[in-house]
Amino acid sequence: MHLIFFHSLILLSISTTANAEKRLYKEVQIPAYPYVSYSEGAAYAPASVDISELSFISKFALNCAGDSNNNPECSLADVNLTLSLLFFHEPDDCASRLNGCDWVPLGLGSHGKPSNPAHATANDENYYYCCTEEAIMEGVCEREDIYKPMFNENFEKNHGVHIDVLVDIKDKIPTRVNGEQANIVLPSTGYYVFAMMNCNEYLAGLVASGTVVWESENGYLPGPMVGLLGLFFALLFVHLIILITWTKAMHDNFQFLIKIQYCIMLVLTLSFFER
Repeated sequence: MHLIFFHSLILLSISTTANAEKRLYKEVQIPAYPYVSYSEGAAYAPASVDISELSFISKFALNCAGDSNNNPECSLADVNLTLSLLFFHEPDDCASRLNGCDWVPLGLGSHGKPSNPAHATANDENYYYCCTEEAIMEGVCEREDIYKPMFNENFEKNHGVHIDVLVDIKDKIPTRVNGEQANIVLPSTGYYVFAMMNCNEYLAGLVASGTVVWESENGYLPGPMVGLLGLFFALLFVHLIILITWTKAMHDNFQFLIKIQYCIMLVLTLSFFER
């Protein structure tokens, strides 16, 4: 009896706290463009993503710590690197596609379109997510936007969020996102992409460490357990029938009740709300 009671308490406590998915980033490499570090997550609106515990430090600072005199590569002048953090919604069927979805229709990047068709290159059918020297040559973006991500009108439609993080590549103290920017609100239910982009193709890559918390107000259900939703509803129905039957029996025989029957009632109630 006591084991069942405490088991119900444990399940109840889990259900009230397991409303978020915590993703651990343990020295995740963020390379320079054209490579992009990204992950996908599901959210049931209203939802939010907390990145306040995620920190960034450059590989340059890690490799050159205490060795600035002996390593010629460590004589680089002080310079800042802008890391772009992006959140945007993607269609549900992207998860079932082998190579995912093209991000250009979702609001990020542009397809190659050289200003002079006579000088077409092999990259004309490719896409660019960042404004680089090659993208400028292709006529995709302007010089003043170099080393910045490129967006189109669909980015805002897909609830896109863009946060720039300024990282001193020689600073050995990790940089974090502070304030209201660290809590991203996801207003729509569905799958989201979290991309970390270093658009400067000539500067050293970055390293991300910490946790990112995906939280839904109505609770979090891991993807592998989605198939058990039917079972959960069936168990909820069974618990409801048992609870109603036991409550009626207690009401009809209230003059004969003993303490253990009240304990059983408590366990049934906790078990029902845990479901």
